[in-house]
Amino acid sequence: MLMPQLPLTSYDCFSDRAYGGSVAMMVSDAAGLDEAAMRTIAREMAAPATCFIQSIEGDAVHVRFFSASAELPMCGHGTVGLFTKLFEDGLLVWGEANKRSATLTTPIRSSPVDLFRSEDGRPRVMLDMRLPAFELPAVDVDELAGLLGVGADAFDPALPLESASADFVHLVVAMCSQADLHTLQPDFMGLSAFCRAHGFGTVIAFTSETGDPEAAWRCRDFCPAVGVDEAPAVGTSNGALACYLVRHGVLAPDTNGCINVFAEQGYSLGRPSRIDVAMSVAHGEVAAVRVGGMATRVISGFIRVPS
Repeated sequence: MLMPQLPLTSYDCFSDRAYGGSVAMMVSDAAGLDEAAMRTIAREMAAPATCFIQSIEGDAVHVRFFSASAELPMCGHGTVGLFTKLFEDGLLVWGEANKRSATLTTPIRSSPVDLFRSEDGRPRVMLDMRLPAFELPAVDVDELAGLLGVGADAFDPALPLESASADFVHLVVAMCSQADLHTLQPDFMGLSAFCRAHGFGTVIAFTSETGDPEAAWRCRDFCPAVGVDEAPAVGTSNGALACYLVRHGVLAPDTNGCINVFAEQGYSLGRPSRIDVAMSVAHGEVAAVRVGGMATRVISGFIRVPS
């Protein structure tokens, strides 16, 4: 007897075309799956994120996200793929509107999502992120540099190593140049142990030197501690990094207290990605941060449910 099947789709997220951005798998009608089955499917997919759609009640969408090795408290790129799928499958519709709002609920919290209709009908998805708390971590700079495959002189001395704690804990590392950023060749096993020892989920390295002169920064995000050596596009990390850049005066708001920028990621992996970031700033502090972008469907099919 064949095992039952569920619909499966694959999206390249934070990219308006196929084979860019970060892959997120979508498993529909997943309310009946237990956690063991979800973990088994996520390991089989081996994608940066697999999204299990639990229920859709009006504009309220309930999901669980998993990497190949862990459940994720939130997933920016998975959210972008998710809402793109819901519109493409007719589970959400625009009607006469060019903007809609929805609520994304994971086991840990609910988050507002704004949806803007693009020319081809796909949504540009913007997800509210938790504001990070910052600390100066007690890390050995030379040890970190060695794990990243560079000398400590590749780190920008004008910007400090800081941890940014929100849904994940990110170690923010400023690089002197784009060349230094692309030189990084991490020891992923060693970096995973380092992150676990210090309580970091990801190490996000960045530079203000970009390929597109309109981009605000280019980055690489190393996540071996949560199951992905290097992610081509990450919303949670870029949201935390944006707040770091406001904190250190690299980004400044306009006269209305708004910042609207985008970041480049994925170029070292051959998967160009664009992450949009919108912030509200009051009295020099970030009051709200949203991240998002576009997604492109690549695969449609079915997956057998583990027995």
